[in-house]
Amino acid sequence: QIMWPSLYYNFEEGPLHSRIVALAQTILGQDMAFDFDHIIFKSPYSDNAFPWHQDEGYWRIGMKGLEFPDLRSVSFWIPLDDADVSNGCMWMIPGSHKIGYFDHKKVKEGHHTIEVLGIDNLLSEKKAFPIKAGSCIFHDGRTLHYSGGNSSANERKAYIVNCRPQKMIDFERENGFDHGKAGLGQFRKDQQRNH
Repeated sequence: QIMWPSLYYNFEEGPLHSRIVALAQTILGQDMAFDFDHIIFKSPYSDNAFPWHQDEGYWRIGMKGLEFPDLRSVSFWIPLDDADVSNGCMWMIPGSHKIGYFDHKKVKEGHHTIEVLGIDNLLSEKKAFPIKAGSCIFHDGRTLHYSGGNSSANERKAYIVNCRPQKMIDFERENGFDHGKAGLGQFRKDQQRNH
């Protein structure tokens, strides 16, 4: 996973970001803004499923004990390669965003990936969303979703952009939650120092 690729490539000034933010504003209100982006890479023949979760689980674990002023959010998932069941397309449980928030736990200590708890009774409703490269699917922060491993001979890359209300983004940053951005800055400084 590559967090904040827009720090390295100026995506924010391109048409993709402006269209995504415009769509987020149309769906959820004019106060929606770009929060962060990331790329998920699945190499061929890799058993690297991304566990079932709700995106909201990351904020609740990352900012434990805080009350959130606004829970609206939308994530845009754009495959850079054709995505199907064999190489790790997105799976969702349609309508799950209406059920509410589920508890989550870290997959393992020291790792940022989380998984949702207590959804076994809902898994029979899961649906795969295979789509072509450059297409887009989007979901609410409470939508239960997952992507399987890549059992194909091809790479599978996806670019993800997350949008939230600007006040929520400000709240996150004021509470030290930046989706790993500060750590990337430190990593870049360390790399420059070592070269």
